Amino acid sequence: MMDQKHGLLPPSVPSGNELVTAESAAGRECKTQPILACWWADVVCLFRSAKTLLISNRWKLLVFVLLGSALIAWLMPQDLILLAQVRHVGDSPESERIRSLARWLSYWGDVAGFNVLVFVTLAGLAFVRRSSFFRRLTIAAVLGTVLTGGVVNVIRVSTGRARPGSNLPPGFYGPSMSARKQSFPSAHTATSFGACVPLAVAFPPVGVPLLVVSGGVAWSRMQNNSHHPSDVLTSVLLSLVFGVPLGLAVRRKQHLTSNV
Repeated sequence: MMDQKHGLLPPSVPSGNELVTAESAAGRECKTQPILACWWADVVCLFRSAKTLLISNRWKLLVFVLLGSALIAWLMPQDLILLAQVRHVGDSPESERIRSLARWLSYWGDVAGFNVLVFVTLAGLAFVRRSSFFRRLTIAAVLGTVLTGGVVNVIRVSTGRARPGSNLPPGFYGPSMSARKQSFPSAHTATSFGACVPLAVAFPPVGVPLLVVSGGVAWSRMQNNSHHPSDVLTSVLLSLVFGVPLGLAVRRKQHLTSNV
């Protein structure tokens, strides 16, 4: 393959032809394997494929990270002003309904609520329809949640940014296990977008509406005075880093197996 011939991919990265051959073979073998073996085979296959996509597009990834970091750095000094604008709902009769909606979205928008509902629904469809496509959608959503949420939790514990509603002076206090100092980035936003970005890339009719719900969860975290705008933006950008390759891996796998 041209990229491999000219050395654009490191020796440890499989070429496109190798991936096609391996994934096609896995698709044929899975038809004769137990159900759990098929699920595990797809976990490994999707993870490897997404990793390969990230490595082969490492320069694009670097540009994305640099531009995203610059955007976050530009946004942070304006966080409190923007947050006040987001939270302003006035004293109209609708204001309490808006606040109640924000509380409801935050309560159900965590991993144990929104994410589990998405996982169970997709997995149920995979079993009922005996669908390898929905199986891979489920796996991609879980991997996106785990990877994005895992990275975000490490960052927020390490940076110790005070939440806007913590009654602490704004700033980064360093490593802390206190929930009041775990504002940056937003974990709710990370896990909800982490699950839905792969779905939006692989299967837009399902993923795009779920992204709207994820957007509502992100808004609720600001409306409830739990996170700054830059906290939310950082989580969304991280979800794209992991979610887009996972979604593309599902699409490629579906294309390969449909031609087996």
